[in-house]
This record gives sequence, structure tokens and C-alpha cells, in this order.
Amino acid sequence: MPAEESSPGKPTEDLRNEKGGFSSPRWRVVMVLSCVVVAALLVIIVPTAVVLTRTDRLDPVCPAMDERERVDCHPEGEAARARCEARGCCWSPAATQGPPSCFYPTNHGYEVDGEVVKTASGYRARLRRLKSPPTPYSADVETLEVVVEMQEEHRLHVKILDPAEARYEVPEAALRVPRPGQAADSPMYDVIFAHRPFSFKVTRRSTGATIFDTSVSKLTFGDQFLSVSTRLASSNLYGLGEHVHRRYRHDLNWKTWPIFSRGASPKGNFDNLYGHHPFYMCLEDSDGNANGVFLLNSNAMEVTLQPPVTSVKSQIRDDILDVERVAMPTVTYRVIGGVLDFYMFLGPSPENVVQQYTEMIGRSIMPAYWALGFQLSRWNYTDINKLRRVVQRTRDTGIPYDVQYGDIDYMEDTKDFTYDADLFQGLPDLVQNLHDHGQKYIIILDPAIGNTNRRDGSPYLPYESGLQDDVFVKNADGVTDLIGEVWPGTTVFPDFTKPSTVQWWGDHCESFHNVIPYDGLWIDMNEPKTFKNGSLTGCGDDRWNYPPYVPAIKGKLMYERTLCMDTLQYWGRHYDVHSLYGHSMAIATHSAMRRVFPDKRGIIITRANFVGTGQYSGHWLGDNKSAWEDMEWSITGSYRANFAGTGQYSGHWLGDNKSAWEDMEWSITGSYRANFVGTGQYSGHWLGDNKSAWEDMEWSITGKVLTGLTSWGRGSTPGTGWGITSPHGRTWSGPSRANFVGTGQYSGHWLGDNKSAWEDMEWSITGSYRANFVGTGQYSGHWLGDNKSAWEDMEWSITGSYRANFVGTGQYSGHWLGDNKSAWEDMEWSITGSYRANFVGTGQYSGHWLGDNKSAWEDMEWSITGSYRANFVGTGQYSGHWLGDNKSAWEDMEWSITGSYRANFVGTGQYSGHWLGDNKSAWEDMEWSITGTGQYSGHWLGDNKSAWEDMEWSITGSYRANFVGTGQYSGHWLGDNKSAWEDMEWSITGSYRANFVGTGQYSGHWLGDNKSAWEDMDWSITGSYRANFVGTGQYSGHWLGDNKSAWEDMDWSITGSYRANFVGTGQYSGHWLGDNKSAWEDMEWSITGMLEFGLFGIPYIGADICGFLLDTTEQLCQRWMQLGAFYPYSRNHNHNDFIDQDPAVFSQSMIDSSRDVMMTRYTLLPYLYTLFYHAHVAGTTVVRPLLHEFPTDSNTWDVDRQFLWGSGLLISPVLTPDTTTVDAYFPDTPWYAYFTGQEVEGQYRGQTVTLDAPLDKINVHVRGGVILPTQQPANTTVYSRKNPMGLLVAMDDSSAASGTLFWDDGESIDSVERQDYVFVNFNASSTELLCEVVNVPLGGPTAGHWADLRYGTVSVYGLALGTGTPIVRAGPSNGPLQTVATSRVQYDRDNQVLLLTDLNDMDLKITSSLRVTWG
Repeated sequence: MPAEESSPGKPTEDLRNEKGGFSSPRWRVVMVLSCVVVAALLVIIVPTAVVLTRTDRLDPVCPAMDERERVDCHPEGEAARARCEARGCCWSPAATQGPPSCFYPTNHGYEVDGEVVKTASGYRARLRRLKSPPTPYSADVETLEVVVEMQEEHRLHVKILDPAEARYEVPEAALRVPRPGQAADSPMYDVIFAHRPFSFKVTRRSTGATIFDTSVSKLTFGDQFLSVSTRLASSNLYGLGEHVHRRYRHDLNWKTWPIFSRGASPKGNFDNLYGHHPFYMCLEDSDGNANGVFLLNSNAMEVTLQPPVTSVKSQIRDDILDVERVAMPTVTYRVIGGVLDFYMFLGPSPENVVQQYTEMIGRSIMPAYWALGFQLSRWNYTDINKLRRVVQRTRDTGIPYDVQYGDIDYMEDTKDFTYDADLFQGLPDLVQNLHDHGQKYIIILDPAIGNTNRRDGSPYLPYESGLQDDVFVKNADGVTDLIGEVWPGTTVFPDFTKPSTVQWWGDHCESFHNVIPYDGLWIDMNEPKTFKNGSLTGCGDDRWNYPPYVPAIKGKLMYERTLCMDTLQYWGRHYDVHSLYGHSMAIATHSAMRRVFPDKRGIIITRANFVGTGQYSGHWLGDNKSAWEDMEWSITGSYRANFAGTGQYSGHWLGDNKSAWEDMEWSITGSYRANFVGTGQYSGHWLGDNKSAWEDMEWSITGKVLTGLTSWGRGSTPGTGWGITSPHGRTWSGPSRANFVGTGQYSGHWLGDNKSAWEDMEWSITGSYRANFVGTGQYSGHWLGDNKSAWEDMEWSITGSYRANFVGTGQYSGHWLGDNKSAWEDMEWSITGSYRANFVGTGQYSGHWLGDNKSAWEDMEWSITGSYRANFVGTGQYSGHWLGDNKSAWEDMEWSITGSYRANFVGTGQYSGHWLGDNKSAWEDMEWSITGTGQYSGHWLGDNKSAWEDMEWSITGSYRANFVGTGQYSGHWLGDNKSAWEDMEWSITGSYRANFVGTGQYSGHWLGDNKSAWEDMDWSITGSYRANFVGTGQYSGHWLGDNKSAWEDMDWSITGSYRANFVGTGQYSGHWLGDNKSAWEDMEWSITGMLEFGLFGIPYIGADICGFLLDTTEQLCQRWMQLGAFYPYSRNHNHNDFIDQDPAVFSQSMIDSSRDVMMTRYTLLPYLYTLFYHAHVAGTTVVRPLLHEFPTDSNTWDVDRQFLWGSGLLISPVLTPDTTTVDAYFPDTPWYAYFTGQEVEGQYRGQTVTLDAPLDKINVHVRGGVILPTQQPANTTVYSRKNPMGLLVAMDDSSAASGTLFWDDGESIDSVERQDYVFVNFNASSTELLCEVVNVPLGGPTAGHWADLRYGTVSVYGLALGTGTPIVRAGPSNGPLQTVATSRVQYDRDNQVLLLTDLNDMDLKITSSLRVTWG
């Protein structure tokens, strides 16, 4: 029977009275039929709660239901029937991927103990736990209390807590929430309770739409595991963060998003990132109604989204009855601490929801005007001279440029509140020079404080004073300071939640400002991020560091790359307050800035953030990378994701690695157990899992293991076919256990799994393994058999086949004549030649194998281009002579591809070299090379030391050698290897433990020795680890610390990274979206990131323009500068190891394009600044999605490649390479091209239109019905603010428009509160424009005052006037009007555009109410 339900304040309906009044036979028939239908429905729609007799234990009620309605009862994975049923849950294997097999019964949870009690503010109820088995994660709380506060007509508060024991809750110092008051008189919502099992449902009173409904899965409340599920009103869900979401509208197909501040780079997967924002908005229906739900909780959590069930078919006897039953999507929260504290916002519009949310958590900061200007940054300008050059060359371009940054390289040994007086000698003078030019300087500060002395041996005062004031985070003992490792080395961590720490931090910010007169602060690494897990000594084995349930956070280790969870802070245990660390630092920094600038706003940018941080700072979106992908990222992004490359490659990571080494496939250009589809040359699929250590690891040059190859290309040696080109210009090739379909020359398939250690490992450079290899160009072959035994049957090849018929359509043909006989003896290895065969080449080479092998290894000579105990004369490039007989197994075998063996090898073409010494022992002295002497000449300086230890493998360079390249590279190997395998460094592009200076693309420095076997071997794909790697070309990285244990501490990266926010952070700071990369998907992702942080109340938001990681390209950077010109926070920032990307380093056309688009930004700054005013006082969004303005237009619900500034300016950027058009959607209202005033052509309304978008253009459109304030631009805001203002009027279909202007001095800290500003309302009609001044500055403007400005231009779009030159008059709204001279009036009748110019001398002051007429 149905659950007992009641709506407080209403009588419970008595269903027994419903039969009265129905007595006629006709009605009896109707009733019978109705009962049949109802009975049938009840068969399918089993009640979500049942009334049961109370017993010692309830048997689970597991009704038949659509599996998409199930809520996971075994979320940690690996569910099995026994474990599932032991926890009192239902088991039924899911038929499809996604739904759980172990799910909650309908009689799980709590029941109301007594009655729901009405209170002054709402309702209160006591709950007791039903007698179901205990949850496996933590002790269940037997008695709960539910508090319902009907706080406002639009806001409802529901809190579930333990009445017997105080639990951690977000402290008021972090976020002030409304106090309980009288219940709202006319709420927009109804609340209904089900008594047994307990659930509650909130609906919109006007429509009945579901706001929150917990009946889908009943409540779980344990000490360290709390869970509740709710139904949504629709599938239109937005928000929850911080993550890289591919689309603004969530994919609800069984996605789980963790929320827990983490210093991880934004890679487009499901990783939790810097911010902690458990807030979402749901667009309910086509009426445009929206609601928002916020969970006030700072503990680690995960949120699972599952799709809707739209209909259910039910069988009645022999007929099929289609039941239109709507089971809406479900959201499930799993939290590992605190309480369940929900706030719900009823809107009804999307913008209303954001306003109501920010009203509760705190409105966002009002940034300084100059903070809206263009900003330039880089990690590591090297020294003061480089910084001066960058500043000057950017000024010389004429690109508007307001702010220069100092990253950690300005510091002495990366210590806060210091600067490097050697490398950055004269920095204070440079800052003064910036100020003299109307520019600002912002410095970075990290929370970690080094605990060692200064460079000169003097005490480091921030640490010493911090010890004295006891400001650092404590270990679990509450006495000793936690010591970790970050940039300065060993460090301690300020407890910003402690009042004395806020004072200490402010003291040092203030004193350092006397040294470097900075203008703003950028706080980074404040999740907090560390380089050691937990601390230098690890973390205790307790329930905080290892809780019984760990949400789906990155790494599944609570203290990975952060502090131990059992450390203690003033606000509580780090387990509870971790996600508040960046928020508390933003609050402390805001307080410090008030001391440094008591009358000015300044600026704070934070990476970590929480609910409400927007009151204090802005946010940037993280360290992106310089690649087209990253410009589009989070929408189309990759990494254990779908990877779609608009250039050459794409792939999908299909699984997790299984164990160390076994399942590691490394690649640069290819895939890892991935579907890799390239729109360029190649594609492949990795078909299987590795089986065991070493056995199943296939090494290849094409990018499986230990490679750094960067591009695919045609083989350079005759007959090599397809290949991979390294940064050094060499080519290797070959697929492995992959379907490789090349749109160019070749395809192949790896057919099987490896069998055992070493036996089945086939190594190749250009060929295939047990593969069908069909080349569309030169070669084809088939591997006919399986390997037989260890080493015996392993055939190694580069270009050819194995035990195969090899028929080349081009140069070569050959046949393998026999089977292998015994281990090693009969294995002949070759690259270009034959095996115990006559090999005749149609092109350049011919040769003959002169004898049979005599014994294992002794007589086997390996070669690629040369001979075997033979004179080999090539018709083309090479000639050589083998000078001696082999001496013993392995000892004297030298492997080479292009070079020589203990020989003088003189090539008629490209190469020369000399081997100077004898081999010493088996394996020890075997040097392997691929590119050999080609393009290079070198000298081997010494003998190897011991087996395997000193074997260095190389593709491009040398080891322990002076290597002088005739082309691009030079380097020096600095030391000897230490022990077996430990110190073997493998490299492709650079060096390890070497000074490697490249005249072309790469250079680096290896900083330390390896520590233990395998643990400290640093592998690199794009750069180096534990190395300073400075590349003039493409790749680099800096590894700052030593590895700690095998694999744990090895950072793998392709796109790089290092580099959080909480609800409310927007009150204190802005936010950048983290360390992105220079990729198209990261640029695209930045749009979603901006839109989401608008929801979160942090509108001062932006991503690193042109990408932080990887080398950008000019085209990518040009497009990103266009997009970045419309970021609220507009900063170009990049990584230490990649090419310069400040606009001045590019071509003149790129510079011109960047200047033009930044001039457009500066023209529109008065409008942007006004939007920030409205966000600050009313909570509206600055950057917003189309759906906020057009919520009833379903086409806008998933538009996230375009965005709006406010309500009136639509930006449609190009987000893909080599593209000169863009598809843009235009809702049903007039839209005008910003630059020309022309209305969009054709039947465009409610349609997606393809627009021209040449490389130097970004499409910007003005919405009909708005008026935008503008200003003549200049190279900085100091000068632009003195220029004449302007107005852009865009008429709607009724020939009407409106807008506002907020204007103050641009930096005073309390201008709004003191009402020291200008505020103007604009309204236009078909005949006139009215400017109504609502507020004027205190005392009124005088000459030279910041408000002593005049309108110089007026533009009107969509204005239909009669024939002839229009007569325009202007003047005070209550006085006589002056006629505007016809020379200043231009009217384009075809496009209906009116332009009024040069109005300066008409004295149309912005502080006066004005009227302009036309006709």
C-alpha cells in the first residue's frame, strides 16, 4: 500500500469516502474498468515506500522496476550477490551498462517518530532508523532530526542532523547563512512528507513540478557516510563543480562527479578540480521555470547522475497497455562527513535562481576597473632583462595592456615575500615604470612557507614569525607543525582559519608592499597542493586518512598531493575543512589587501575556491595547454575520454592499468588501449589487456613505451615505408597489437596476446608482430605462426616479415625459407635484407647470406643497412666493411641501424663515425641506437660498468658522451650509472641528468640522481620530470622533487600540469580556470567553465589565453586572443618550458588582429563594468548562457559554444583550426552585427546560421532592445577612462531599447556604499533617446574629475527613418535642444543605421540627464 503521506497544515485525505455518489450501472462499469487499470498500474508502479509491521529486522522489499530507476547500494564497485544482500539490499544483474545490479530496497532508511511538528519558521520532525542491516561504511545514526525552514517565498531550507551529538558543519566564519525567522506567508513551494519510510517532496506550487523528491531512494546517515537521492524536474541540469564538463548541460547517463578541492590539471575527465561547488540549477520545463539546489557541506562527496525513464509498458491480460509514466532523472549525493544541509531556490527564471543563490552565499566582488584590462603573465621570465623586453615589445605593438604579472620566478628560491635580487635586480624600479605608464603589477603568493634560511644564511622571517605566532597547520598530535614539500622545498602550511594567521599574513603582505609596490595578489597552490602525499613522514593509519568510503576523487587517496586528513586547523580537522583552505586563504588575503590598500579595491585571483569565495576574489580556470584541443576542451575533450582531434589524432582510453609495468602503454602520437581515429594519417585500436610484468609490455618506437616521438611521417630510408618522425628528424615506424588504419600508406593488426616473460615480446621499429600488415604503398606481409619458446622463436625486424611471405609492391621481395631450429642459433635478424635467402631488391640493394649459423649468438651479426660478415655495396648511399669475426655470445655484438660496428664506416651520403673501444662483457657494453651517426657525429668516452646498469638506449642522442650535432642538438652526459635498471635513463628527445642545449627545439637539465630501482626513473613524453627543460620549440617541464616510492611519485603527463574553490569564494576573489593547455578543446572548455562559475557566484573568471601548457601556434593563439578578449578576466599566461606567446612574438597580422579585438574590448569596458556592478549588487551573471535570456527556447538549453555578455552582446568564437566560418544560433529577436550595425541576413531567427569568420575576425552581435555604454579605447584603462563616452542603441521589433551605466573612479573600495558614482538609465524609442541620471558623485564633478566626461558618439541600429538626411537634436532633457550638424550625422538607409559622431563640443555630460531626438 502507498506510503503514509501528509502535507503539514492540511488534513490527510480519507480514500474510503471516494466511492460515494457512484451508483448507476454505467458508473459501475467505469469503476470496474478504472480499477483494472489502477491494478495494472500498481503491478508496475510499485510504491516507493510501504507500511510494515515493526520487527527486529526488515526483509528488503525489492519490487520489479525499470533498472534505470535503481539507486546504487554498492557504489564502491565490484558488487556481488552475497555482499549486496548482506547489507540488506536488492540484487538483480543489470541488463544494460550503467544501472547497478545491487540497489536499495524500498523499505530502507528511517521513519517519522511521532508527528511532523509545525514551527514558527516551518516544520520539525524526529526520525528513527528502520531495522535494516547496518551500512558497511560507518556507524549508523539511529535518531535524526529534520528541520524545515520556509525562509523566503523563493527559498526553502531543509536540514537533516544528529540531535544527540554535534557534528561538523561549515562554520559561520566561512559562510554566513540566513538565520531562522518567520515562515514565508506565500511560498512558491509545497512540502509533503512520507512517514514510513521517511521521505520528503518539494514541488512548485504553480505547476506541480518536482523540486526535490527523496522517495526514489531512502535516507542513509552514518558517521562517515551520508546518502540521499532526489528526482529532478527534467533532464536540463547545470552546475556542480569544479570539473571539466564537456558540455554546459550535464550528460545524465550514469555519470559520477566527485567534489573535493584538488590541485589537478583540467584534463577533461571526471577529476575533481580546484573548486568545491555542490550547487546545481535545473530548468524545469518549456515554460522557462528553473530551480536551484545547494548542499552546504565542505566534506568530500560525489554526485551521481542517472537518466530518466520516460515510459513503461504494462501488460493487462492479453493486451498491452502503454502507460505514460514519467520517472524523471535522479541525483544521488554521497558525502563522507558533516550534515545534510540543503537550500532550494525557486527562481522562477534562471537569472532569478542565481540572484537568490548569491543573495544567500554573498555577492561577488566589484573589481577595480583596471582589472578588466588585458593582462600578461608567464611562469619564468628568466630575469629582469627578459621581463623588460616583454613589457616594451608589448607596448610597442599598441595592444591595450594594463597588467603585468610576476610568477614564482621573481622570488628568491620561490619563497613568499622575497624577490631574487640577482636575477631580478631592479624589480622595484620596473614596477615603478609600469605605474608611470598607467600599468599595474600583480605578484603570486603560494600558501606553503619554506622552513629554511634565506640564501645568505639569514633567517627567513615569515617562517620565524609564524613559529612565534603559532600560525601553521598542526599534525594530529595538535602540537607539532605538519611539514610537507612544495616549491621552496620543505615547507609548513599557514592555518588561514586561525585569526592570528590572518594577522600574520597581513603583516607580511603589508611589509612586502613596501619593497615591491604590487597592485594585486594572485594566490595559487591553495587547495592546498603539495609534492608529497600528506607530509614528509606520510600520514597516520586512521579513519580520517583512510575513511571507510572514499568518493570517486582523483587517485582514490584522500591525502594524495595534499595534507594529511587528520591534521588540525582552527575551524576543525582537515578532513572536514580541506575544501575550505583556499577559501580561507582568499578571506585572509582580502583582509591583507584592505590593510595594504585601505581605500582601493585592488584585485585577488585564486585557484582554490568554495561557495562564497566570489565575495573576495576572482578565479582562473587552470593550467590549460597550447593545443587546439584544449581550446574546445571539456566539451569534446579527452584523457580517459573521447579524444577528437581536429588535426591528426583522436582516441579513447578504455580501461585502467592493472599493475606496475604490466599494463602501462605509453604513447605520444598514438593511443593507449584506445580507439584512435585521426583525421590525418593514422588510426588504430589496442585490443587487449596486458597480462603480467614485462611479458605483455610491447616496446615500440611508434609510441608504446619510453618514447617521445612527436609526429607521424614518411620513412626517410628507401623501403622503410611509413613511420614516425621524432623532433630530431628521424623516422621509425610500426604498429603493435593494434588495428592501424592509415589514410596514407599502411594498415596492420596485432592478433594475439603475449604468452610469457620475454618469450612473446616482439620488438619492432617499422614492422608488425604476428600481424596482417597490408600496405597501400610498398609492402604487404603476414605473420603465420606463434612463438615457440623463450627467445628461440622471437624474430626481430624493422622493415620486413617473420617466417612470412613478404611481397613488396615497390622495391623488395623475399621469402623466409625455414623454421627456427634452436634457441638463438637459427634466428636471423634483419631489417632490409634476407634470412638464409637470396634477396634481390628492385631498387638499390642486393646481397647474399654467406653461411649457416654456427652456435648461439656467436656468429649472428645484426645489421640494417650493412652487411653480415660480408662486403655490402649499396647503389645508393652506403658502403662499409665488417672488420672482424664475432668473439663470443653477446659480447661483441653491436646493434645499429644506420651506423657502424667496431668499424670505420664511411657512407657515400650522410654519415661517419668511429667506435673507439672493445666490448667488455655480455649485455654490458651493448649499445643500441636507432638514428646512430646520422645528422650527427660523436665520441664514446668510456666503457660500460656492469650488466644492464650502464646500457643506455637512445634514439637521438648520446649518454655519457659529448655529443655535438651538426644540425640541431648538443649535450653532455654528466655521470655514471649507479645500479641495475635504477639509473638507466631512456630518452628520445632530450637528456636526463644532462645538460642538453638544442639549437632547435629542446634543451634541459637533469637535476639529480636516481634513488632506487624503477622508482626514480623519470619518463617523459612532452618534457622532463625532475628536470629543468627549456625548449625553444615544443615541449618541456620541471620536476621539482624526488620520487618517494615505486610509481606513486612518478608523474605521467602528456599535457603537463600541476595546479581549488568553495561556494562563496566569489565575494573575496576572482578565479582563473587552472593550468589549461594550448589546445583547441581547452579553449572551448573555458566557455563552459565561465558559464558554470557564473552560476557559482564567481563572475570574475577566465582561462589562460593561448594555453598554459604546451607550445601554442599562431592560429590557435590568434583565435584564443579573440575569445579571451571577452573573458571577464583576460590574461595571457604560459608555462616556463614553452615558447613565448605574448602577442608581440607573432606575425604582424596576428599583432594587428590582437590589437583590434582588444580595442573592441576596451571600447566595451563601460558595459562590462556596469555588468559587474549589477552582479555585485543584485547577483546577476556577467557572462551568461543563452538559456538564461531565452529559457522557453529549447534550442538554447545546450548552446555552450556561444555566450552572452549580460543580456545584450552575443559572442560566437571560432573554436576549431583551419576554419573560416562559424555556426551561430540566434534566438527569435533582432540581432545586429556589432561592427557594422547590419541585421543578420535571411531567415535567421530561431535558426543556426553559418557566418563568415576569417582569421582576423570574431563574430559579435548586439541584441535588439539593449543600449550599451561604450568609450573610446586607449592603450591602458588609465588613459581610456579619460576619453569620450558613447552609446550603442539596438532597436527591438517595437523600436525600443534600454540599458544602464555605472561609473565611479574605478578603484575606491566603498564607492557603491557611499553612493559616490554615476548611474544612468537609458531608454530609446523610434523618435528619441533619453538618458536619465539616477545618481551623481558626491559633491558633483569638477574639471578633471573622473566623472567629468561627455558623450562623443551615438550609434542606433535598426532605426527606420524617412527619406532625406535625418534631423537630430540633442541637449538637456528639461531644456532646449541643439541641432546636430549634418556633417556629424550619417544614416545608412539600407541597413537602418544612424551614426552620430564628434559630439564632444556639444557638452553632453554623462552626469546630466539628456535627450536626443531624430526624425
